[in-house]
Amino acid sequence: MSTITENASSGAEKKAATSRDHAKCLRELADWLDSRPEFEVPYFDRLAWLGFAYYEKDQFLAAVKALGTGKKEFGHNEIKFVVETPFARVSVSAPRDKVCRLIRPAEYECDPFFSEKELAEIDGAA
Repeated sequence: MSTITENASSGAEKKAATSRDHAKCLRELADWLDSRPEFEVPYFDRLAWLGFAYYEKDQFLAAVKALGTGKKEFGHNEIKFVVETPFARVSVSAPRDKVCRLIRPAEYECDPFFSEKELAEIDGAA
């Protein structure tokens, strides 16, 4: 499980991090950037890119389900779930062998991230 440190310089005890902790840090980062002089950013096609790497299937799937509608992407050794929003590209990834079954060398089969019921709920909420 990932961790955050309340005050890195004080050696404060670490605690389990959540998406809410990360959101708080992003708001603080935005405030900090707003406090600095404006500068150009090269090669910028959207407002933000955010990625989370998981090494346990259950944690990866919990993040996928929390993010909702998105798409699967496959890298050489990883699987990603990507959500495109108007303000950011959010992805969660995991080693492919942790989430999928090897069918034959270099060919994997992945279970759906959502059950039929969960898909119906997502489609109904959209």
